[in-house]
Amino acid sequence: RRAAMRATPSLIKSYLRLGGFVGDGAWIDREFNTVDVCLVMDTARMSPRHREFYTRGPGAAG
Repeated sequence: RRAAMRATPSLIKSYLRLGGFVGDGAWIDREFNTVDVCLVMDTARMSPRHREFYTRGPGAAG
């Protein structure tokens, strides 16, 4: 598990830490030299602290 997490891109790790998950399958986009995956973020699974952070409006103090 540790080796897999070290090899995982930061954005995907962030989604996983917030309670998100990666959908089945992937698309190889040869034009952009990328592999595309579906990342699903269920905000109900986020901690109240993170939910509050990500739902604040622009310019909110914090």
